[in-house]
Amino acid sequence: MINSCNRIDDLKYIRADLNVAMLETIASRIEMVEKYGDCEKTAKYYKGIKSMYIDKGITAEDCRKYDKWCKTVAREALNKRMKELRAQQKEKE
Repeated sequence: MINSCNRIDDLKYIRADLNVAMLETIASRIEMVEKYGDCEKTAKYYKGIKSMYIDKGITAEDCRKYDKWCKTVAREALNKRMKELRAQQKEKE
């Protein structure tokens, strides 16, 4: 997806998505739901976490691995593509 983008604005949008810290929160909530189940501690997010993640087989480790991938592999590919597009713009000018 990153390599097919031809506009810097699109890449900036993707970059903003990569900086979301929500994955760690989701991972910790998955662990809490798995550990405590439906109780007072998890009442606020139990249904959502269970239906959107646990029932679909997504684990806390999956969230952490994806977060790591976003911060390393995806970010490097994004920066590389942005440099390519900026170089192409300078050549046209």
